[in-house]
Amino acid sequence: MSADVIDKKGQMEEFMFLGLRMTQGVSKKEFQEYFGTVIENIYGEVLKKYKKQGLLLEESGRIFLSREGIHVSNAVMADFLL
Repeated sequence: MSADVIDKKGQMEEFMFLGLRMTQGVSKKEFQEYFGTVIENIYGEVLKKYKKQGLLLEESGRIFLSREGIHVSNAVMADFLL
């Protein structure tokens, strides 16, 4: 893999980790503006899995951990590693 690919993957991972640690979560719009693709193209299956389990919530274009998700945040965030 080229350094550019690794750098972009690392940037996406960092974006998700930092955003999910904050109460307001991750902005879908900011992700798209920064990475040039919708978040679902990269993390669609992970998002679907944790929304279904009630560990991630989506509201007003933002994705964030639910109260239950905060308790298992390390496991949830590990799935955002590409």
